[in-house]
Amino acid sequence: EPRTLPVGYLQTSAGEYECTSGYTGIAQKVCRHIGTNCTLLPYMTGCREIVPCRLTYTEDACQHDISDCLKVEAGSTCALRCKDPFRGDETIGTCDATNTDADGLMYTLPDCLVTGGYDPLPVSNGYMRTASGWQCAPGFAGDLALECDMLANCRTEISPTGCLPVYSCGAEEFEDTDGRLGYISGVIRFGQGQLGDVVTEAVVDSYAVYFADECNHTIGEEIAWVNVTGETRGCCVTDLYD
Repeated sequence: EPRTLPVGYLQTSAGEYECTSGYTGIAQKVCRHIGTNCTLLPYMTGCREIVPCRLTYTEDACQHDISDCLKVEAGSTCALRCKDPFRGDETIGTCDATNTDADGLMYTLPDCLVTGGYDPLPVSNGYMRTASGWQCAPGFAGDLALECDMLANCRTEISPTGCLPVYSCGAEEFEDTDGRLGYISGVIRFGQGQLGDVVTEAVVDSYAVYFADECNHTIGEEIAWVNVTGETRGCCVTDLYD
């Protein structure tokens, strides 16, 4: 028999071995040979300590509130919720009554979505909020998504992302054909739309032409509207429209 029983084991009056309270498993006495003379010594195995569960990290930390699940006693449950401004039904995490793994919480993360009423301030250029949710502003296009950044003070900053400006891929040099002071005349020739590094008109219905200042800020109302030709061209044609 073992000289002393390790923590987690007890011997009953009938000579049987069991796990003590706070431990789980099947207690077993196992013998092994020790040393060069092959001395046979018994030792105990099979009982493991019951421990609380924990959930300290998720990949979507901006969306999920796991504060209720930082420490969950064995046999108990915790609630997983959505962080503001995300909304969704809370889910339940369960720690088994005989849990022996600190990371053994059984859970499903809630499905968290941003409602149409979310309005970050200030709104970044290129985005607009409508009754049906966020959209790219006129003159912008792309794959709209919500991006979450963790700030230095452990707060979250959520903002829309993915909308890029749609601009002409290029233009011919403009020549003023009116020599009078205060007047301008001539033909503007420009190429099809470009989104990021891709020349495309898939997101263009028509082109608006404006006067602009040296900082490329539009001045006044548009001076012309030009409808797309519908032609598919993979490269920039700087005189496609005039």
